[in-house]
Amino acid sequence: MAEAEPVPLPDIGSDPSNEYKVSMIGDANAEEFMGHMPLGGYQGKLSKAAPSKLLKQVLAKELEIEDAGLDLVYEGRQLEDGKTLAENGILEPGAAARRRGQGKIVLQFMLHDGVELGKAKRDRIQLQSQFEQQEAERRAEEERKRQEAKKLKEEELEREMMEEEKLHQIALEKESKLMERRRREMENKRRADEKKQRILDHVQELRMAAQSDEETRVENQVREKAEADAAEAARRAERRRREMAEIKRSRSEQLRRKQLKNRQLRQSWHQIKQ
Repeated sequence: MAEAEPVPLPDIGSDPSNEYKVSMIGDANAEEFMGHMPLGGYQGKLSKAAPSKLLKQVLAKELEIEDAGLDLVYEGRQLEDGKTLAENGILEPGAAARRRGQGKIVLQFMLHDGVELGKAKRDRIQLQSQFEQQEAERRAEEERKRQEAKKLKEEELEREMMEEEKLHQIALEKESKLMERRRREMENKRRADEKKQRILDHVQELRMAAQSDEETRVENQVREKAEADAAEAARRAERRRREMAEIKRSRSEQLRRKQLKNRQLRQSWHQIKQ
């Protein structure tokens, strides 16, 4: 795989100058850089008389960070900002080295913790904004769906309530019809009972009237029989009285005759005796 080309930076200072190549210490593909850290680093020219802090400022400007957010490093040593490359102990290549293609000073830089590239920050903010917008749209869509679901649920509940009310109304109508039927049945039963009672009362009246007529007939019969018996008893008593009177008269007549006969016998006796 071909090595990535370094990104050129503006020349710093005037000639004579040193060509340099500077790359980041660490993984330029890290997610936090969001693709804005060049894999091939940076390259440019730095005046031999210029302090390293000028390179630091140009690099910070390119990365869109504060100067204090990075440090320049050479072979593991941190460069002092106020010193030139030579003053920081870096051997400056001569003309022969430049002719051999070894005229570039290879530097590195490291970012301080928490430092965020400007472009990465803008992308992050943009992504965050897009995410927030998408999230807002998602929430709005969820809210719309929730409202639609709520509306559907309310409509379903309203339909259920209407259906329940309809069923309740049907139940009330059925109950009303049932109560009306029961009322009519009770009324018919009452009328039938009253009619039956009237018939029973009439039958009872007829029975009582018949019984009363029978009792009257029996009483009349008893009375007539009693009168007949009384008349018969009176006739028998009269007949017995007459019989007794006849017997008494007959006895009186017999006694009179006997007495008369006795007087006649005494008289005959006296006569015979005389």
